[in-house]
Amino acid sequence: MIPEFISEKQYEEIKNERAFLETFDNFEARIAETTIDEIPPGYEGTIIDYFYEELDEYYRQRGNETARR
Repeated sequence: MIPEFISEKQYEEIKNERAFLETFDNFEARIAETTIDEIPPGYEGTIIDYFYEELDEYYRQRGNETARR
């Protein structure tokens, strides 16, 4: 579960855990209100790739700006 607001440090720590997350056969995550539990139709990467793309987008849009408050 990724909270509604994340700091830069939290974001970097999650990014550093990618290799660990890739060791799991099953993966499910929640970023604020979005559940990531399967790859969208037509997506070419892994669920971990998809999670990190969503995380990057979320952090650019919400995490970074709100962490400074």
